[in-house]
Amino acid sequence: MLPRLFEDGSVQHELGQRLEAIDPRIKWEAGPDGAGAFLAFSPNRYDDLLLVTEGLAETMPDIPGWRFLGAKPRKQWTVRKVALGGVECVFDDWRYRLVSFKGGEFFDVDLFTLDDSLDDAQRARLGMFLVLSELGERLFMRAVDRVNVSVHPEAGQSTIEIDSLHDQITELLREPALRA
Repeated sequence: MLPRLFEDGSVQHELGQRLEAIDPRIKWEAGPDGAGAFLAFSPNRYDDLLLVTEGLAETMPDIPGWRFLGAKPRKQWTVRKVALGGVECVFDDWRYRLVSFKGGEFFDVDLFTLDDSLDDAQRARLGMFLVLSELGERLFMRAVDRVNVSVHPEAGQSTIEIDSLHDQITELLREPALRA
């Protein structure tokens, strides 16, 4: 089944059906992983499903060339871009700032696209996708409350390049002084 996962729609459908039988909220994602591939069982950002999807990943047999995950991994971008409705969106110029809550226990991520050609719904969908992709699903669920997307920051508001988001959040979560 797994060797055909990338090219066989019936295998993809069967995997989706099997996961739906466990819980209809569980999703999956597969992709390249170094010289092999990964299959992630996604809790779809539902906290109560994370133990279930991690359990699924742990019970998978050892299959050479495959790694099984209990949540979507962070993307290993070569170029930060996606196609949305036939329009290519490049994320390299997106910027962000973090708003910390409860002494650094979790954050809102305020994103700035600098592209006013997107409507609010497109910006919201792309912003959520971008933050999930930068952090991976587990860290996103642990650290992010909301993702807000604007076109331009307010005058005098400092922002950071998007490729720093993962490292900044993981560093802030390690600093015990923020939680004191």
